[in-house]
Amino acid sequence: MNKRNVSPGSIIFLCMIVLLFNVSAFQAFTQTVTVYWDQLKQEIDGFGGSAAFRQADNLKKFPTATRTEILDLLFSRTSGIGLSMVRNMVGDGSMSEWGNDIDGPIETIEPQNGTWNFNAVDEQIWFMKEAEARGCTRFYSTVWSPPRWMKDNNSCINGGSVLTSMYDEYAEYLYQYVNEYMQNRNNIAIYAISVANEPNLGTSYSSCRWTGDQFKNFLRDYLGPQFEGSDTKIIIGEDSNWTEEPATATLNDSTAAQYLDIVAAHNYNNSNYYAFSNAKSKNKRVWETEVSNLNDNDSSMTDGMKWAKQIHDFLVNAEGNSWCYWWTICYKVNPAKGEALININTSNNTYFTNKRLFTMGNYSKFVRPGWYRLSTSTSSSNGVLVTAFKNTSTNDFAIVTINESGSSQTRSFTLDGYSVDSVIPHVTSSTSDLVQGNAISVSNGTFSASFPANSVTTFTGTGSGTGDLGDVNNDGSIDIIDALLIAQYYVNLDPEGFDVSKADVDCNGSVDIIDALLVAQYYVGLVTSFC
Repeated sequence: MNKRNVSPGSIIFLCMIVLLFNVSAFQAFTQTVTVYWDQLKQEIDGFGGSAAFRQADNLKKFPTATRTEILDLLFSRTSGIGLSMVRNMVGDGSMSEWGNDIDGPIETIEPQNGTWNFNAVDEQIWFMKEAEARGCTRFYSTVWSPPRWMKDNNSCINGGSVLTSMYDEYAEYLYQYVNEYMQNRNNIAIYAISVANEPNLGTSYSSCRWTGDQFKNFLRDYLGPQFEGSDTKIIIGEDSNWTEEPATATLNDSTAAQYLDIVAAHNYNNSNYYAFSNAKSKNKRVWETEVSNLNDNDSSMTDGMKWAKQIHDFLVNAEGNSWCYWWTICYKVNPAKGEALININTSNNTYFTNKRLFTMGNYSKFVRPGWYRLSTSTSSSNGVLVTAFKNTSTNDFAIVTINESGSSQTRSFTLDGYSVDSVIPHVTSSTSDLVQGNAISVSNGTFSASFPANSVTTFTGTGSGTGDLGDVNNDGSIDIIDALLIAQYYVNLDPEGFDVSKADVDCNGSVDIIDALLVAQYYVGLVTSFC
């Protein structure tokens, strides 16, 4: 590379670089949020819900046209919210103990020890296949109770525990459910299997208690070895509250921990989401697998905002990987309860949606399994919450904003490290359900947008990264230090550790003050790519 001779205007150009710091201050004053293309956070496993306790069967009985509408709303990415996960109930055969045709348990695949029924009826299989046909890719199953003959109370209800002498049989039962019943007989790949739902409770419906030490011993000595070499992941936890405590003993046992993939919990105590530090330190996934409003239904945007904020907090504060509402659909309409995204009336085959369906869709429709959350300069900007995500294979991205305030808000966004011509907004508000708006132009890596009061907006687009051109000190970031080093090189100061191969950012064959200025502009978001 050739250097140019120092011109009389060198000092002026250097002063311009310094003055560009003022641009940063101006952007902060105007509430600009920067999205960093190359700063990856957690991987996303998906968003979903369940049709357990015979809700799949309820829906299957609807007229075909209405049933199709509901399935499309749940799983289609063109006419619905594109859920990417389904949570199932493993049948326990307790129909004589509790429940009825519209809310109850289903058949077990092992009604007696050593007697297998791989023809057991489970309408959740139909539901999963309908979901799969619409693009849903991940299915996982949870045990509320094992068959009664495995338990110390000889019942599927009122808690009880799995007999220690039946641990081997229970591990075999779960393996046969995943591999023979689901995969071989029904061509359904179970992504993950959960040992127990809400092990802290003993209820009048299917339930089973587990302690942390029981989980540890079962995983370490029975279930882990049974599933060793399998693609199916193992889940424990699923306490009714947001806590990793049921998994602590397993996480602290090096042998047991190697078999554990996912630490899961519910959040019925409505606590603030926080990181599961033990699980994270051991590189385990963190899932929220069930939460809902168990009280009277609120179908309004107020409720929709509540759940959007919960998803945001889960992603940012807990750095979790998957978030699921409880029921996708449920029969409770008279009076209506808030346990589902869609309430269905089994007496007249009608249904109604709730705003939480669509605010959840601001995430689930666009942020897919395998995407990563991106770092942002802030996740909360005076009443506007922000998260960002990208597909590292395709460079598709999504920026989700929640305007919690009662008035319209405007924000600017700087896209650091990637180039894009425009973004497309998708708005959910009191009057809109994931309505796609007109494309918004991106100029010099920045765009501005206004959000209606109490709304959720997702901006989508496809970007292209700028690589590491401009990172002349090879510290992994392009900043004002790089600009000053290029300027020093230009005036023959030969800075230490200077990588000249990354300095010619305008690709004109020379390293000069223009390159320094471009890097400084990149740092403050005035340009988003080089060459």
